[in-house]
Amino acid sequence: MDSRGGIEARDLRRGMLGMSGVLLFWSFGPALSKRVGTPPLVTVFYRMWLAMILHWVLGFAIGRVPSRQILKSTAVPGLLFASNLIVFFYALQHASVANVSMIAALQPVVVLFVAGPMFNEHVSRWDVGWTLVALAGAAVAVSNSNSAKATTKTSAFGVLLSIGVLLTFTGYFLLSKRARGHDAGREPVHPVSYMAGVLTTASFAVTPVCLLGPGVKALSEVSAGDTFWIVLVVCIPSMGHLLMSWTHRFVAVSVSSLAMLTQPITASLVAWPLNGQPVVVLQAVGALIVVCSIGAVVVRRQSA
Repeated sequence: MDSRGGIEARDLRRGMLGMSGVLLFWSFGPALSKRVGTPPLVTVFYRMWLAMILHWVLGFAIGRVPSRQILKSTAVPGLLFASNLIVFFYALQHASVANVSMIAALQPVVVLFVAGPMFNEHVSRWDVGWTLVALAGAAVAVSNSNSAKATTKTSAFGVLLSIGVLLTFTGYFLLSKRARGHDAGREPVHPVSYMAGVLTTASFAVTPVCLLGPGVKALSEVSAGDTFWIVLVVCIPSMGHLLMSWTHRFVAVSVSSLAMLTQPITASLVAWPLNGQPVVVLQAVGALIVVCSIGAVVVRRQSA
């Protein structure tokens, strides 16, 4: 193996190690968010501003404060990130953690179809066929998730919100990939600077929505218990986003999407003890169909 091949192999190992950390951090996100008892917009408000402050402090500490150019380039990803968080917290009010995570697991398929024009990739009949199978698996998982022991039943509105979570995160995911050095010849943005910029736009974007939306009176009435869970939501999933922005530079978008297929499974397992949402047999079968179907799409694309 030549030196360049050795560097690429080493970068891939580093990237996949980072991806493992991302999946670990993100697996706790839905379950921890479900434990927060404040209205969704109140939770989003504190989650955004605390995370932004955390990343700016980190940026000052390591000399990576985002420049005006970075703040400008992260505006659109920031808006998508803010939209994703708002829709996500509302989705958890109308759907189980397992179902929100399962619908979000369709993200690799959306990445393939959207990334085709962006990355000059062709979408084949194989892709379309396995996508339909994946959608069928998701339908099985959703329709069989309302266990008698589950604390949250999944409604049609919850499914619609979960689709919104899927689409907004996919947009954020692809733009983050591009910003982190996908294009040849571009100097990648440092992950701390990038996330500080994204969170700055997101924080200012959600503020008027949170101040004018329902539950605004609860901004000053957050209990000690809810404060504890909000801080955990800020620290744990936010570190996953930071690590993901670093991992983007070393892992191809098809590989990272494939690795993310394990997240809804681990998120469902974490939600079982934390949220009292057991995984029923047919729900597990639907999850397996989704994972295998999307895996078939992404693995073939990666091989091609």
